[in-house]
Amino acid sequence: FADVNFLKTLHEREYRSGMAEVLKHALIGDMQLWDELRHSTTDSMLTQEQLQSSIAVKVRIVEEDPLEHGLRMLLNYGHTIGHGIESYFLGTDNPLTHGEAIAIGMACESYLAESARLQEITTVISKYFPHRHISENVFEAIWKAMLHDKKNVGRQVRIVTPDLNQPFSMIKTNISSDDLTRSLRWWNQQI
Repeated sequence: FADVNFLKTLHEREYRSGMAEVLKHALIGDMQLWDELRHSTTDSMLTQEQLQSSIAVKVRIVEEDPLEHGLRMLLNYGHTIGHGIESYFLGTDNPLTHGEAIAIGMACESYLAESARLQEITTVISKYFPHRHISENVFEAIWKAMLHDKKNVGRQVRIVTPDLNQPFSMIKTNISSDDLTRSLRWWNQQI
């Protein structure tokens, strides 16, 4: 059950937080939805059709891979770095919402995967989410939180990014703490 009228009752920050998942679903499997979001203004609400399109991407993935043996890993796009960021900031006076952290994670993970659409992804994320600088003195704490991610293989931290040339396909990349540092330094320059 989904009702866009309910979304109108949310505080703007919470609404935008949810937009991270919609942006993620669009990049994973619905480039038409991505193009609509890319060209929309931030003051326009999601339409019922856009919400249904977003949900349809997740439903397809969960139906095709209910036990998370393959395709379902795509739903974790942005979450490896995003959860590390979210975990760190939860203990501060200025925490991030889940969606804000995941949006940063999607940008950083796209950077590390050398996405051909990196600038476009960054521009759209910046349109929906105010930039949040991440101090270099917390990079290590974020990395330590990332070491507990469920996609890791042994002590290898793995990110999963969509292959934007082929919907519902992914690129898996193992990353190091140096890669995280590079990506967060890059993020900090995206003001």
